[in-house]
Amino acid sequence: MTKIIIIEKGGDCKDVNVKTANLIEISKKCGFRKLNYFEKRISWKINYKSNSLVVAVYAKNNGRANSENKFDMPPPIDNELYFGSIAVVAYKEKISETTSVDFSVDDWCKVYERLMGGFIDLSKESEEESEEESEEEIPEEELSKEGYHKDGFIVDSEEETELEEHVQNTKEENEEEEEEEEEEEEGSSFITEEDTYDEYSEQSQDSRQETEEEIEELEEDNTGSELEEEEYLTE
Repeated sequence: MTKIIIIEKGGDCKDVNVKTANLIEISKKCGFRKLNYFEKRISWKINYKSNSLVVAVYAKNNGRANSENKFDMPPPIDNELYFGSIAVVAYKEKISETTSVDFSVDDWCKVYERLMGGFIDLSKESEEESEEESEEEIPEEELSKEGYHKDGFIVDSEEETELEEHVQNTKEENEEEEEEEEEEEEGSSFITEEDTYDEYSEQSQDSRQETEEEIEELEEDNTGSELEEEEYLTE
């Protein structure tokens, strides 16, 4: 009897025993009645517990929909799709029915970790980083009133108020300047029209005065001519 690993469709691993580690016995332990598409997919040569082992993976690469195996295999078969259960068998030095050795789930977990390049406990690392950050003291001048770190994104409430006042004052000054410019433009245009009107009135008055003077001169000349004519007739 030899202990091998069966990785079920859902990804759970379990130990099972086979009388002989041949392809037919292994496929039966995976739940397959036939050998269609079931064969060795990959093998790794490793040194484990002072032994030179060959760890082989047997799987079926064709099957029904929704029967895909959910277990994440190590590279280079990490992107391959397998169906149903998968078997993992260990051999001493070479693959044969007579060289198979016991291989438990615990053994597979350790080998699997090495094949995956080692794991990092991210949760533990995150806790350590959080502790380090909490131990760092932030100077009071870099804290806002609410206790936040003023890192350029969070603005202190006083700074925010000063900024709003500055913007409002600038806006009011611009509005006042615009109003003054509009008043100056309106005043200049009105004065220009008035000056033009006054100038036109003065010119018209001068023209009328000159015309009246010319009429008076003409009347005087006519009067003189009439008198001369009367004197001439009288003589």
